[in-house]
Amino acid sequence: MIPEYQKDLVFSGDALAEISPEFMGFVDIYFYLSKTIPKDWTIIDIGCGYNAQSFLFKDHKKVIAINPYDSDDAMFMSPNCELFRVSGKEFIDNELPKLNLDLDKTFAILNYVPEWYGGVNEIVRSTFPNLYAFYPNNQL
Repeated sequence: MIPEYQKDLVFSGDALAEISPEFMGFVDIYFYLSKTIPKDWTIIDIGCGYNAQSFLFKDHKKVIAINPYDSDDAMFMSPNCELFRVSGKEFIDNELPKLNLDLDKTFAILNYVPEWYGGVNEIVRSTFPNLYAFYPNNQL
């Protein structure tokens, strides 16, 4: 599903230290979300990592990938994907208002994004009516 040239580009950088062909970033969760969310909706993936999962949403209206790292690391990009290299809070505060999205047909994903990224979980939950948010509770 991912073009060979993108795989080669991403794996030629620092990604090999974080992901491998066997683990591309919780894509099993994204697979089921891609089957559930209507195709005419926009997907916003806050904390997208290397963004391999964007290809699972290639038939959706649009994918917006938010990567809080300020680097030039290569990332996977489906044809309908737009990348913002900002934090989730910066995206919601500064970029989201410019996009004029119908939030009733927008689905936000916040998957395995820890709170130390500026308390983004609360901001996302209060901004998007449709979302999937998960981070395991480490307190046993």
